[in-house]
This record gives sequence, structure tokens and C-alpha cells, in this order.
Amino acid sequence: MNQMLTVIEGSPVGTPGRGYIYINGSPQTYTFYSCPMQYGGCPVTIPESGSVTATVNGKSYSASYSGSMTGSVLALNLAGAINGGSNGGMALVTAAATGTTITVTSTLNGVATNYPLSASSSFNPSCNTANGQTYCFTSPAFVAVPSGAQ
Repeated sequence: MNQMLTVIEGSPVGTPGRGYIYINGSPQTYTFYSCPMQYGGCPVTIPESGSVTATVNGKSYSASYSGSMTGSVLALNLAGAINGGSNGGMALVTAAATGTTITVTSTLNGVATNYPLSASSSFNPSCNTANGQTYCFTSPAFVAVPSGAQ
């Protein structure tokens, strides 16, 4: 009857897309002495602070860190940010943190749920000057690394 029949092998429903984000690093602090040693040095300890961001299908989610926060707590916070966000009123993904690994899973099934996934980190160099020298952090305490592009 002049009609085309398309046969799809395998499950037409498919499985939800899934990706992983790994939080690498540990808290950083720097102690500098704001006055001469003959006066006790006046130690000042500053923490490095910053944030990690995961971008899923063009939507970004961030969590900040500072002080003695661990990678596991940062992963929980980032998973919470992902779970709290939505795209057009409907959450596209859910996230669960186990240790420093975040599992991101599509709320829908099928190949179309292989959303682009990326991650980034930013930090505050927290520069301080003491005794004529300037001290700054040169790298973030934590880095978010995705398992792949999708």
C-alpha cells in the first residue's frame, strides 16, 4: 500500500543516559606571618576558596567551597544543586553522590538522553602581602572532572 515500515532492533525505549563527575583535590590553606618574627610573627591562616560547576545539556549547576570542606561534602553539595535545578519546569537529570563521585542520570529513557556533560573549576587566589612579599594560591583546591563528553 505504498507505506514504509521501519524496524528498530533492540529496545525502542532504551535506557537513561548516565554520566559521572569526579571531584579531585583537598582543602588548601596558607599561613603567612603579617608582622616580624621578633613580635611573634602574627600568623594568619587563609583558606583557598572557589567553586566547581557541572554543565548538563547546556544548563550549569555550581557548588562553592572554602576552608576545611572535603571533596565528599563538595560532591554532595553539587549533587544537591543538580537535583534542585530544572529545565523548563522539568528536571532532565538526577544526581547522587557517593564519596567524591557524582552519578548523573537522565530522568527520561532513550538515546536522546545522552546530554552533553562538562565540568569546570574556579578559585579565588586570595592574595595577601606580608613583609614585602605577596602570597597567592596558584591552583584550585578542587577540580571537577566529567567521565566523558556525554
